[in-house]
Amino acid sequence: MKELQNEDRWELTLGLLVLGVIAYLPSFNAWFFLDDFRIILENPALQDVFDPIAVWRFSEPRFIASLSFAANYTLHGEAVFGYHLVNFAIHCGAAAALGLLVQALLRAPALADSAPAWTRWIPWIAAAIFLLHPLQTQAVTYIVQRYTSMMALFYLAALAAFAWGRLRGSWKLYLATAAFAVLAMLSKQTAATLPLAIILIELLFFRRPSPRGVGMLALASALGAIATFWLLTLPAFDVTGITRETGQISRIDYLATQMEVLWRYIGLFFLVGEQRLEYTIAVADGFTRILTIVMALGHLALIAVGFLAWRRAPLVAFGILFYYLAHAIESSFLPIIDVAFEHRTYLPNTGLALAAAAGLAWLATVQVRWRAGTVATLAVLALLAGATWARNSLWADQIEFLRAETRLSPNAQRPWTSLGKELMREGEFREALTALEQAAEIAERHEDGNLRPPTILNMIFALHYTERNREAVELANNTPLEVFNQTERAFYYEARGRAHFGLGEYNRAREDLTRSARLNPTINAISFLAAAEYQLGNHARARQLAEQVLEAAPDNPLARDLMRRLQ
Repeated sequence: MKELQNEDRWELTLGLLVLGVIAYLPSFNAWFFLDDFRIILENPALQDVFDPIAVWRFSEPRFIASLSFAANYTLHGEAVFGYHLVNFAIHCGAAAALGLLVQALLRAPALADSAPAWTRWIPWIAAAIFLLHPLQTQAVTYIVQRYTSMMALFYLAALAAFAWGRLRGSWKLYLATAAFAVLAMLSKQTAATLPLAIILIELLFFRRPSPRGVGMLALASALGAIATFWLLTLPAFDVTGITRETGQISRIDYLATQMEVLWRYIGLFFLVGEQRLEYTIAVADGFTRILTIVMALGHLALIAVGFLAWRRAPLVAFGILFYYLAHAIESSFLPIIDVAFEHRTYLPNTGLALAAAAGLAWLATVQVRWRAGTVATLAVLALLAGATWARNSLWADQIEFLRAETRLSPNAQRPWTSLGKELMREGEFREALTALEQAAEIAERHEDGNLRPPTILNMIFALHYTERNREAVELANNTPLEVFNQTERAFYYEARGRAHFGLGEYNRAREDLTRSARLNPTINAISFLAAAEYQLGNHARARQLAEQVLEAAPDNPLARDLMRRLQ
């Protein structure tokens, strides 16, 4: 197989980087969004990189990615550019790792002697598709989804290091494989499929493992087993937590639902369809519907194609089989309350990118009449870059993004709740309350009246901000505390405490705000607690709390006003 010259490689790399920067340029000024606030800005555990113990306690199984958030916050606080820069660099690194992996696979015994010259373009086209596809934006532009993209970076780096290690017999690369594997598993739990991916590469591309290869497979399996056992012993990894995220969906219903979800992901990849933050997909009643069975048979047919292509087209076979393998954690028997999110297909998309790249490379170099193949390939990449630029432009305007979501999913509770929350951050409290009331109406009409905890919490805050504090207290009192997790309970007590404060019920306000600060000592909870203490005549305590707030947030208006009064 004819090799590309180093000069050509540098030009291709630079060209891809420029296209990537253009496609993601609108995202670099996108403000924090949705869970970014809860996990990063409102979470003291991820605000000091020099306190790794706090980071570890917050997120043991995602320690590495969480530590990177702490590093961002320590370096530049709430300046959003740095977070996006790191996310984009991770995305570029994952694309580069994919390219290196495919280059190694083309040199493996299954292809080294038979691969035609046109296959040399596959690594570059696959990396370009991965880098520029708009379906990848949620894992890159949505800051907190760094958990997914960082895991994918280390996962693909581990596969690339293993493949090159097998080619060169290098123990250094094998050690790098182990190191990347550990980093992947400490970034997100979905890296658990990595040992199986290594075995798939070994069987597909090396086929007759050497004694050293057998040893490496045994070592990889042993390391995977040890890592899995160790993770299972962590407090955050009780058996229930490992095997189900929700008890509201049975395993068989979740698996049946994923038959539609996976086809939705595949359609979005190849057709570049209309993307959403949340997809309205009904939970299936097992495999009782003909359509569900047909969709399941379609997936089995694709997997069968992967096995049938094992010998003649190993790259295509790997792309198909890896796609399903990489989805095995989040799209199988492990129920998750939200059945579909785009970031979950970020790593599996490498399989689809590889299969698509093989077809485009063949088209671009074999079908040379009028250079139609080359033009088609460049057109596809330009289309992807343009769609990604447009998607990132929408991500950069959170309010318009969520308004678009409510138009796409008018009968879903979450988009209206998210819109209400973002409108409150913009100070548009009455419009926010209108959006949240719409979410409540949807819950009444379509979801048996089951308001999601975020909807309830945001409604209490919105009622407080619109000076309807008595209604806020009544809503809080009529909501069972059991519906909230510990973090949500902290915001519940803060919201009710602030409503009591607005009604002049300072003793009740102090009681609720104290509970909130114990569960999650946020700036807002402590500043309102200081104000309640001041109103109750406890000036020394009010001063102490106000000083604590100003130490962390010197511009906090409530604490500064209290300090002026206490002079």
